[in-house]
Amino acid sequence: AGAKVIVSKSDSSYLDMKYNPKTPIGLEWAGRGDVDKYYNWNPRNVVPIAEEDDILGVEAPLWSESHRGGKQNEFLIFPRAISHAEIGWSQQSQRNVTDFMKRLNAIGPRLLAMQSNFYDGPLVAWGTDLAGLPAKARTNTSHRIEVAHFAAPGTKVSVDGKTVAVDSVNDADSASNSALTGPLTATIDFGDGSAAADATFETDTPRGVVSAGSLYRVGADHKYATAGSFDVTVTLSDGRVGTAKVTVANDYVVPVKAMFDDCQVPTMVLASTTARDDSRVGVTLTGLMPDEFLDILWDGTRIGSTVSDEDGNAFFSHYVPYQSVKGDHLLRVKDSAGRFVEKALTVDSQTVAPPGIAVTGVTAQASSEAPNEGAPNGVATALVDGNPATFWHSKWAAPAATYPHVLTFNLGKEVDLSQIVWTPRQNSDNGQVKTMSVEFSTDGTTWTGAKAVTLPAGRGTTAIAVDTVATHVRITATAPQAADSLFATAGEVQFRGLSEGQVEPEGPAAVEAETWTPPADCEVDPNPTSTVTVTTTTVTSTPTTTVTPTSTVTSTATVTASPTGAPSQTPTVTPTPDEVDVYSTPGYHTVNGRKWFTACEPYSQTTRCRTEIWSTQVHYTGGKFVSKTGWNFNNLTYLESKRSLWTGNPLGNAGSWTATNGRQWRTECDTPVTGGNGCRSYIWAPNTVEAHRNSDGSYRYELADVWVFNNIVRFSK
Repeated sequence: AGAKVIVSKSDSSYLDMKYNPKTPIGLEWAGRGDVDKYYNWNPRNVVPIAEEDDILGVEAPLWSESHRGGKQNEFLIFPRAISHAEIGWSQQSQRNVTDFMKRLNAIGPRLLAMQSNFYDGPLVAWGTDLAGLPAKARTNTSHRIEVAHFAAPGTKVSVDGKTVAVDSVNDADSASNSALTGPLTATIDFGDGSAAADATFETDTPRGVVSAGSLYRVGADHKYATAGSFDVTVTLSDGRVGTAKVTVANDYVVPVKAMFDDCQVPTMVLASTTARDDSRVGVTLTGLMPDEFLDILWDGTRIGSTVSDEDGNAFFSHYVPYQSVKGDHLLRVKDSAGRFVEKALTVDSQTVAPPGIAVTGVTAQASSEAPNEGAPNGVATALVDGNPATFWHSKWAAPAATYPHVLTFNLGKEVDLSQIVWTPRQNSDNGQVKTMSVEFSTDGTTWTGAKAVTLPAGRGTTAIAVDTVATHVRITATAPQAADSLFATAGEVQFRGLSEGQVEPEGPAAVEAETWTPPADCEVDPNPTSTVTVTTTTVTSTPTTTVTPTSTVTSTATVTASPTGAPSQTPTVTPTPDEVDVYSTPGYHTVNGRKWFTACEPYSQTTRCRTEIWSTQVHYTGGKFVSKTGWNFNNLTYLESKRSLWTGNPLGNAGSWTATNGRQWRTECDTPVTGGNGCRSYIWAPNTVEAHRNSDGSYRYELADVWVFNNIVRFSK
């Protein structure tokens, strides 16, 4: 009595514990729990003392070995830290867990509005909230206008973006809960007398395995005819209404940036291609999915994660594990879309490649297990899964198993064993084994050749030399490193040797880094090995066929933002000199540092050539600017023919017209732009993407209604 204490109850205070078995980050040594468990405990019962005033406060630790980045920190902290805070400032007699979870209802939308991550679990019927947002728009341009935020923890949006509903599917991110009584939709009255539009919900961070969902942006595509200020009304299907104001101007630039190019091949640059074991190497990444956690794999085993920025780039310091085998190892980083980049790293180490070949197909059994550690941990199969990050644990729940602890391994075949590699549990020193006995059998019944082994303390691997033929191995842990420990743990047990038909390898196995291949719909440089030929025709004085205008502009207009360098394949033909006419000369060309490709064909009484350029093209799709790199259309060229052949054809005469499909065209001839003896035709393209270079060299994009160049007609002299 009289001592002043700060109380922290491990199973109800440690914020780095998992919420449930599916939580992909966090630990489980103290248990798992949600807001109810972290709220419903009494500090006085943890440290029995005479006076409550002797408790100075409560503490909620967060250890960081299992997670990365602020968003993962927040996911483990909230809402459990709110439970903990109320324990600290409220009398025990005033606290009621049911009432507390009802009051959490309104906290979720506030956390989303603050852009704070949290676990939106199923114990709370999370509230929702709608708030109007001031917006801006451009006249005579149809583009997405977002006029409200809708905060709805525990929900997901439909594929078409029109419906929000509670996530009730108990899949990888587990089921949640919501105050919504059913699917919710919305409409927007843009205040200009037009009919209300169906709204869509978009979010930068949908509900996932380590993210709450979701703070939605509510918007729709709309075109204002005049500038001014408009009062907008958002109506939810449950009757709630939000209002906003949209300011429309002729010169407003739509502030949406280009999206990630999913055809881009990721890159990895190592600060050094060689490193000692127990050291670190800087790793720089580009071209992976932006704003997400990336998996890091060492020789095929996931060892951690890093976080990419908004451009899909990342940097991390890779730890080369102690006692890594001397030789080449593979370091791979991959994103959620399956894109990856991999490099070989040469390790300089005193640990040489072990003898024999690793035995595969081994099964394991234990005298006791702790499945409450959470899959895949706690059970004997974790000892032979090839992943040292998983572990076996002897039974620790009452009644706990005590030493000796017995592990039995079936090799699946007769093996001339040369080595057993023991790897302790890697995320904790708890349960480390000090002494053990190893026995061998050729039938799983009769055991011989008992070998006593003493293991060092720590998490390093121990190679145990053996020389025997066996089909089964039995390891009996006889004493712990910590004298008072009842438990035993281990991360991995590997057996090495030669089975029938195998030969001792000469040196370390060779490794070769793989390269990610872009999806099939990504454009690549066509095979340039074949020769492109042009078949010419004799032009008569009287045309027999009328040249039909060919439109290459689609409703989603595009603009080439910038060249991207060389195509993915190297042309086998010699590049043509800069003075070549790329619009009329078939084949591949490099002119002014740009890659061009032209193909020509007979067309009516002339020859028509289609020219493409290797570039990045930006489209406005679904309210976003999306870029892709590949061969993109540049223009059509009708080669030299008599002007008289074009009499009555709008492509060969100045003027404007509307095609049968409703598209507007205009043609200019013999101007400073076209030069003498030629015409150029343009198509009116609403909502065309225009690229503008910023002072720092980057690009910004806006939508505009413009005339887009389509084709050239050349007249013979």
